[in-house]
Amino acid sequence: MLSHLKSKKNILQNTKIRVSGTPSKIALCIIFFIILPICTFTTFSYIFSLFTYDEASSNPTSIPWIDNKSECLHTHRTWQDNKCWDAEHNPTF
Repeated sequence: MLSHLKSKKNILQNTKIRVSGTPSKIALCIIFFIILPICTFTTFSYIFSLFTYDEASSNPTSIPWIDNKSECLHTHRTWQDNKCWDAEHNPTF
C-alpha cells in the first residue's frame, strides 16, 4: 500500500512539473509562430525584388568605346551630344 501511495505521489509531482513548464512552452510557440511568418515574408520579398526588373525605368549610360555616330546607330543605340547612349542599361548589370 505504501509503494502504491509513493507511486501516486511521484505521478502527481511529475504532472505538476509538466504543467508548470507549459506556459513558457506556449509563450515560445506563440512567439515562434508570430516571428516565422514575418521572417518568411521578409526573405521572400527580398528575393523577389532581386529577380524583378522594372522595364519602365530606364538608366541610360554612355558607351565610351563607341565614338562615331554610324557605329552607334549600327548597334541600335542613340547618338546625342557626341556620345553613344544605351537606354537599355540594366542597373544590376
